[in-house]
Amino acid sequence: MALFVSHRERRLWFWTLTIVVAIFSTLGLAGALAEQLSESGLTTVGFAAAMLLVGVTVVIQGLRTKPTGAEIGVALGGGSGLSDGSDPDGARGT
Repeated sequence: MALFVSHRERRLWFWTLTIVVAIFSTLGLAGALAEQLSESGLTTVGFAAAMLLVGVTVVIQGLRTKPTGAEIGVALGGGSGLSDGSDPDGARGT
C-alpha cells in the first residue's frame, strides 16, 4: 500500500513538514528576541507599527470595494441593535 496517493499529496505533505520544522526551530530564538526587544524598548514601537500597518490595510481594502447600503449602515451604526442604550433584559440598575 502506498503512503501517498499522488505526487501532489506527497509534495503538500513535504511542505507541511517543512513549515512545522521551521516553526519549531525558531521557538528558541523567539524568547531571546522578545527579551532583546523588551530591553531596548522596541516592543511598543513594534506594536504601534503593526497596528498602523493593519489600519492602512483596512483603509486600502475599504477603498477598493463599493460598499452596499447595509455595510454603510453597519459602519455608521456600529452594528449593534442596542445603539439607543436600551437594556436588552429590561433589568435596569440590577
